[in-house]
Amino acid sequence: MNWTWFHKLGSPKWFYEISGRWLPWFAVAAVLLLGVGLVWELPRSAA
Repeated sequence: MNWTWFHKLGSPKWFYEISGRWLPWFAVAAVLLLGVGLVWELPRSAA
């Protein structure tokens, strides 16, 4: 198993580069999960 990508995350240069590419995907996932959580919980909390 190749762990060099994980080891590179310890370097700020690589971390900022990789996290910059992942940020839009995590932002979309966060908004979707927030929406799902609201849709599932709001009807239950109103009852």
